[in-house]
Amino acid sequence: MEASGAATEEPTQAWLRLRSLGLQLASSRGAWGRWLVPTQVRRFPYEKYPSHVMDVRNYAFKTLVLQEALQDSGAVLWIDSGLELRTNMTT
Repeated sequence: MEASGAATEEPTQAWLRLRSLGLQLASSRGAWGRWLVPTQVRRFPYEKYPSHVMDVRNYAFKTLVLQEALQDSGAVLWIDSGLELRTNMTT
């Protein structure tokens, strides 16, 4: 588990939790450190699931990532590749 900043108690400050599906965290620390909010990157635990989940081409991991994220946080915003946020989401 990597964190680019410390947790804060301010209501306007939120943790951004990302799931890594295979990204090498040690080699990408600089990229994750550019977020404006404290960011946590968690490796998806493929070893907990049947072997077909490791084949990312069948997308079996998606519902499992969502399930784990909901258990951790209670709410999830799923932003898949190709999607962009173009406005401020704080309002």
